[in-house]
Amino acid sequence: MKATLIVIQNDADHAEAKKLIEKLMGSSDVQDRARMVTQARLVEAYERTQWPRGRRHFQFFSPT
Repeated sequence: MKATLIVIQNDADHAEAKKLIEKLMGSSDVQDRARMVTQARLVEAYERTQWPRGRRHFQFFSPT
């Protein structure tokens, strides 16, 4: 299986990455769940760089 993550460099990538997270959220496959967590972390990192400009912030919560 080919692993796909979206590297976020702009708002279009950001929107695409969030759609991927939504798609993966419904999967019960372990690999898809790992991709979802990793993509969520990339989204969070991007949003942190955008936060001072008034962007909406995505908060990632780890399951405990």
